[in-house]
Amino acid sequence: MLISTGISIGVVILVIIIFCIRVIFERRKLANVKKQYFQQHGGMLLFEKMKSDQGLSFTVFTEAELKQATNKFDESQILGHGGNGTVYKGIIKDITEVAIKRSALVDDRQKKEFGKEMLILSQINHKNIVKLLGCCLEVEVPMLVYEFIPKGTLFDLIHGKN
Repeated sequence: MLISTGISIGVVILVIIIFCIRVIFERRKLANVKKQYFQQHGGMLLFEKMKSDQGLSFTVFTEAELKQATNKFDESQILGHGGNGTVYKGIIKDITEVAIKRSALVDDRQKKEFGKEMLILSQINHKNIVKLLGCCLEVEVPMLVYEFIPKGTLFDLIHGKN
């Protein structure tokens, strides 16, 4: 009786240990994939530029932050669809309203140029252009985070819907 109880407890402990080891390996694998996407999209170039230019106001968001901001990209948060993807409304850090552009697939050439484009776009500051606040690079297709403009789309303003 004691031997069978001991063997049963041992087997349960062994199964728990194997499960924990598997979870650890899966998390490491996911972290490596995110790191690979980050480097592929020019994340290192962005971070180097951000360190050297103290006046550069640009944020690299995590996928978790953007999922939380958009309630896991809920359909009720969709602002619009376009040929290049979907735009969601989100709230970052419970105070800042943002528009998050989740693009459709991007080819390899565009992935390599993404970091350079982000540097250029983040430096544009004009009253008639929506400001790029940051991006998320740890996903297969990078997401862009813009300031939220509550007065509707440019199409609505031009064609008099507002």
